[in-house]
Parts: sequence; C-alpha cells; structure tokens
Amino acid sequence: MKAMLYHEPGGPEVLQYTDVADPEPGPGDVVIDVGATALNRLDVVQRNGWFQMPGFAYPHIAGMDVAGTVAEVGSEVDGVAVGDRVVVDPSLAGVADNSKLAGMG
Repeated sequence: MKAMLYHEPGGPEVLQYTDVADPEPGPGDVVIDVGATALNRLDVVQRNGWFQMPGFAYPHIAGMDVAGTVAEVGSEVDGVAVGDRVVVDPSLAGVADNSKLAGMG
C-alpha cells in the first residue's frame, strides 16, 4: 500500500510517498480501507519536530483524520463489521491506503 511518511523532523521536503507493508489486524484491531485522510495542525507540529505525542516514533506515517470502510476485523472486535463506513480520529496512528487501528470499545 502507499503511505506518506517521514524519517526525521523537517518541512514538507522530508515527506516521502512510498510503499509500505499491508497491515495485519491483531485480535483487537480493525483494518480500514482509507477513502480520505487529512493533515491537520498536529501533523505539521509533529513533522517539524516541535512536539511529539507519547509513543511517537520514526518513521512516522502522516495523516490522523480518517474516513473509510472497514476491510478486516480482529477476532476480539465487536460492534463493527467488514463493510461498515467509519470516520476515525486515531490521534497517533498515522494512516495509509489501509490502516490498522486498535479497537476502542
């Protein structure tokens, strides 16, 4: 799948549009086929190196706000099914064509 990521802090020049491995859902995870994502202020702040959320690590996939369709669900996930359309604010996950997100209840 494709992702916009960066390996170090900096301006837009550090962004790389590249191939990354497809995610595999764990028992409590959901894989979303991302239809749209947005870069918000926190993405810019983190990319510039001004502030990182706890758990932030390089390389980091840019994009936090997500809309898409559930593609896979882990064995312990309930309340969401393959094919459901969802809007997600994963805060730290970073997104790509498909993104793995931990279930939140």
